[in-house]
Amino acid sequence: MLKAYEVREGLIRKDDNWPERFYDEPMPEGGAKRETIFRKLMAEKLSECYQLRGWDVETGIPTRGKFVELGLGDIADDLGNRENLLEDEGIDFKKGRHDEDSCR
Repeated sequence: MLKAYEVREGLIRKDDNWPERFYDEPMPEGGAKRETIFRKLMAEKLSECYQLRGWDVETGIPTRGKFVELGLGDIADDLGNRENLLEDEGIDFKKGRHDEDSCR
C-alpha cells in the first residue's frame, strides 16, 4: 500500500536512493568506519530487491500482476487510470512492461 501511494505521488526508482552524503562521507564509527557506500553496489542491490518483490526493475514500480496477486487490482486500476501518472518518464502503466505477463 505504501508503494502504491508513492507511485500515485510520482515516486519511482530514481527516488529510491540514499542521501548523497551516504555516498560521499565516510561512516564515522562502527565496523564500516571510514567506508562509504558504493553507488554501483547499491544500484545492484536495489534491482535485486525489486526483482524479489515482483516490481519492475527499471522503474521500481510494482507490476500490475503483482498488485493483482496481492488482491489490489482496484489500486492497479486506479493507478492505471491516472493519465499523467508517469507521463514524464514515458511509462504507460497499462501497457508495455506493466502488463500481467511481465511478472511471470
